[in-house]
Amino acid sequence: YALDLLGIDESLALRFAENKSLDRNHSCPKGECSESELLRPGFTRLSLPFFMPDSDINFALEAVALVAKHGWKLLPQYILNLETGEWKHRKHQAFLSRKWIGSISYKTGHFVTMESNKEKRTPKNPMDLLDEAMDMFKNSTLEAMRKFSTDQKLIFDAESSELRWFLLPKEATQYIF
Repeated sequence: YALDLLGIDESLALRFAENKSLDRNHSCPKGECSESELLRPGFTRLSLPFFMPDSDINFALEAVALVAKHGWKLLPQYILNLETGEWKHRKHQAFLSRKWIGSISYKTGHFVTMESNKEKRTPKNPMDLLDEAMDMFKNSTLEAMRKFSTDQKLIFDAESSELRWFLLPKEATQYIF
């Protein structure tokens, strides 16, 4: 069933299964996964509960359609981690919400933590969020010009290159301009 959803025929499924560079363990320890693990095709299921308001369902479907059509334009802003197969935004900061002991102060005579300059935002109208996303896609050209993307084709051997089913950041940059 999953192969049909992904448009993979039996011969292509066999090529994925026989590719020795693909790790067979889903829970491989850090540093022991194949560098080609990211080639493994997959999908995400989106569940929409029956009690969800129509407006929320429409928003979710429009958001998915928007990302399906324009998401590739943001690819140059992402970095691939070969060990985990994760794609992370260049501005991603680990431990952003972590509390640090250095942020504690007793200057006022009692325990106070210094909060970062995070502005508290009220939830936005869902359609405003879609407009914001569209602006991000439109501005992706400017972002791509500021970022240098390495040619990640070099990390794939000949056999793995034939199985690669996704666009790399450098390739996306070429289509943006």
